[in-house]
Amino acid sequence: VTELINVVRMRWKAMKLGFEKLTLKNNKMIAYFLNKQESEYFSSPMFQGALLFTQKFPLICNLKEQNNKLYLNIEDVNSIKKATSILNLIEELMPKPITTENEA
Repeated sequence: VTELINVVRMRWKAMKLGFEKLTLKNNKMIAYFLNKQESEYFSSPMFQGALLFTQKFPLICNLKEQNNKLYLNIEDVNSIKKATSILNLIEELMPKPITTENEA
């Protein structure tokens, strides 16, 4: 039951980061981006966080496109716990909004 709850939490995190679909199979995590290429998502901090992740970890991660679908392919993901930690890291890499003194 605990593992099932962790799966649900992981999928919620993936959705929060803008991934339409997430699969874990054969020690890989594949995170599919939104299908609409004109979407504002692709200029959002969420997408920028995913790009920064691919730049920071090029040996285990790359962006791919197939059939006009963009996805993130991440190697060496063998558990829900590891997948969730990767999603958390992507979230941490997202640029933070700049606030002024009046907003703070």
